[in-house]
Amino acid sequence: MLEDVTPSSLRRLRRWAPWIVIFGLAAGPAAGMWALAWRIDDIPPELRVTPVPVFTGPTLRIRDGRTNVVAKLEIGDGPALIAPEWSGVVTSVEVSSGDAIATGDPLLSVDRVTRVAVASDMPFHRELGNGSRGRDVEALERLLVALGLFDEEPDEIFTRTTAMAVRAFESTLGVDPPTGVFSPSLVMWMPTEPLVVGEVLVSVGSPVPGAGSAIVRAVPRVISAELVTGEGAPVSFEGDRVLEVEGREVAIISGGSAITDEVAEAIWDSRTPLGSDVAGGAVMIPATLRLPEPVEVWAVASSAVMVDMEGASTCVWVEDGDALIPIDVTPVGGTLGVTDLRGPLAGLRVLVNPLEILPDPACP
Repeated sequence: MLEDVTPSSLRRLRRWAPWIVIFGLAAGPAAGMWALAWRIDDIPPELRVTPVPVFTGPTLRIRDGRTNVVAKLEIGDGPALIAPEWSGVVTSVEVSSGDAIATGDPLLSVDRVTRVAVASDMPFHRELGNGSRGRDVEALERLLVALGLFDEEPDEIFTRTTAMAVRAFESTLGVDPPTGVFSPSLVMWMPTEPLVVGEVLVSVGSPVPGAGSAIVRAVPRVISAELVTGEGAPVSFEGDRVLEVEGREVAIISGGSAITDEVAEAIWDSRTPLGSDVAGGAVMIPATLRLPEPVEVWAVASSAVMVDMEGASTCVWVEDGDALIPIDVTPVGGTLGVTDLRGPLAGLRVLVNPLEILPDPACP
């Protein structure tokens, strides 16, 4: 047979040999895969490996829904007590940083005459004496009532009785002799009370500051506040939650990230933020939210929890004799690989692998 091979046929064989090898290398694996697939399809059903339903009983746990959040407070300058028209030398200072000032509290003395704090709707701006009328007269009489120096119903008319009460007021401050004429320089107006002192801007022995200058500046105040996550996203929840700062209960708040001024002030007062917490007027205070009362939940493997096609309802599949039925549940939290649920799961066996077992595991 070799005798039939001619030189020209050998040359053609050499030219096509590489392509024959390449075709064999490419087609061989494909053919092998086809053969393997044919053999797998040919395996009898009784020899194939099929998924096995895995069941587990849910674990009862007590949860308080504790979540770490951040109270983001925007801080601004506190109000100041402003110097009136006066003159003299500061002879004593009666307040210091951290003091809470209310109406009637002494602030300082000028030429040995005490000046007191007064919270009212408006500052006093003129002298008041016999015959004076107006809302500021009524405000003065309310002050005198609060100080126990006037026992009539306040009105807008300055009478002889008012003058007598003013003389008593002057005497308590060290005015000698008392005149019975009220001078606005005897009081420092406060827009609110109590006012917590942040900084005292006068000192003993110095001339009194000019009219309109700050004498005392209150601690910084909260302008706005909200609860955010550690990444800065707003916090949302339904129902009530207890807000804690440094392990202390601060307030009970209702769903949403916005918080009231009262709660914001309570957060601000609950701790002294570190310098590193402040950035451009914002103070970030670590806090915790929890449920008012702990609740019982059922912990199951997260793989057991299914939803419907719209994602509106949640269920788990449980054993019911030889059948599987869905039970509606409500997710309330969880940890890695475990979901906490509310629902009637006591005594039931939950299917852990519905995706492997059911042709349509979505909640009905």
